[in-house]
Amino acid sequence: MAAVLLSDAFYYVATGATILISALVVSVLVYILRILSDVRHVSHRAKIEGSALVHEVRDIMGEIAHDMFRLVNIVGIVQSIMHTKHITPRVKGVKKLTVNASKAPAKKIIKKIVKKVVRKVIRKVAKKKAKEKKK
Repeated sequence: MAAVLLSDAFYYVATGATILISALVVSVLVYILRILSDVRHVSHRAKIEGSALVHEVRDIMGEIAHDMFRLVNIVGIVQSIMHTKHITPRVKGVKKLTVNASKAPAKKIIKKIVKKVVRKVIRKVAKKKAKEKKK
């Protein structure tokens, strides 16, 4: 009879340990599944934001290219005016003088204009983002 009680006690202890270990394994698996679900959600969100960022950069580059095209036309006009400027003297008998502007000031002017255009484009994009966030 003592052997039966001893085997029953062993059976109860083994069953309890098995249930406890199974519960721990299930809780660890649930925790791992939650982590994987969060990782999937984060990666999906990163993919969406990445594609949005690519589209915004393309839009910015398009605007910069458009503004640069206009700037190049303006700079070309300014340079043509600066390089072929004619001064007509008021004294009779003196030939017309052609004054060629040096290239250094023109480069400085171009750099300033480019900086202003880039700043303007960046401000436009920032305003668009702010309007989109408000919506």
